[in-house]
Amino acid sequence: MKAAIKRIAVAALALILCVAVVACSSSSTSPGESKPAGQTESGGSDTSAGSGAATVRDPGKVKLTYTYWGSTYEKDVITKAMQKFMDQTGYTVELIHIPSDYETKLSTMIAGNDAPDAGYLGPPTAYKWYDDGILYDIKKFFLADDTIKEEDYLPGAIGRRGDGIVGIMNSIEAYAIWYNKAAFAEAGITDIPLKPEDAWTWDEFVEIAKRLTIDNNGRNATDPNFDPNNIKQYGFHMNFWSGPIEALLLRNDAMYYPSTGGECAIGTESSMTYSRKLPT
Repeated sequence: MKAAIKRIAVAALALILCVAVVACSSSSTSPGESKPAGQTESGGSDTSAGSGAATVRDPGKVKLTYTYWGSTYEKDVITKAMQKFMDQTGYTVELIHIPSDYETKLSTMIAGNDAPDAGYLGPPTAYKWYDDGILYDIKKFFLADDTIKEEDYLPGAIGRRGDGIVGIMNSIEAYAIWYNKAAFAEAGITDIPLKPEDAWTWDEFVEIAKRLTIDNNGRNATDPNFDPNNIKQYGFHMNFWSGPIEALLLRNDAMYYPSTGGECAIGTESSMTYSRKLPT
């Protein structure tokens, strides 16, 4: 089971396939069987000598599987990108689109010795599976490719764990606050900060959000007769998932877990004061 599981090479969000290919076993491996990354059937190196990216000697014999999630639009983008990759390299890649229950289905594939060679994976699970020995450390493959330089990537794009590399992010999202000018004007709020140095304090922000939260009787949340059970308009909305929460933490030099084995920083008084230093 462990051998089959070790076939996976995924990223913190999604592994760039050109890195994953080097880390995968040859297609001559039987289903449910695996070899250490970069090793041939005879046990020798599976990479070509000389300059340039490390490559499999006979790309035509390599068939890889790649799992991913996403909308119909994302499926179309991935399909076109993978076709271009196959045209350029000679590798054959089977795309497996899993639009829902992704990690559950991926776990089932792993348990059935049918793990993919590469694909998407969210950061929390990626780091856990890496620690559990399920994922490859792709650092040596990353360093062996002289067409890849760490400085070419945005800060945070390379998913690290100690001295190893779990994978490479396929996207780094930026978050912004959008506001409704008409709602602000109706509430009589005209002094809207547009620069970080002019930002409201937390208490000021909460007060503004209350003034923008309106019930069905037209009263805002600062009115003593405000009806919280019949709200027509909310003053603020935020999607509470790992991305935005992590952005808030990192913006304040904090982390989910400030140290190895430490307690989660979310919900603590000092959650915004922890050092950003990564665990060792």
